[in-house]
Amino acid sequence: MGAVEEKILLYHRLWLGFLVAFLLCLALCVILFFVLRIPEVLGYLTGWRARKGIRRLTEESGGPETIRREEFVAEEAWDGELTSLLERSGI
Repeated sequence: MGAVEEKILLYHRLWLGFLVAFLLCLALCVILFFVLRIPEVLGYLTGWRARKGIRRLTEESGGPETIRREEFVAEEAWDGELTSLLERSGI
């Protein structure tokens, strides 16, 4: 074998070795991605989890219109009580 063929063989073996090392590192990276719960961390940092939670709470409560209507009804009830108190006291 000539010197050129030996160098080609050496480079081919190096290429295969680095390919195997790359695949092992890639597999380790994918495993650690899920073991360390990186998707949850990304959701927390970007605010995606909070938006999803707010959307779920809004849907469970019947939407923002229901909340506003309940607040309005509560305010009306308070105003009615205050008015009746004032009428009873003669003011």
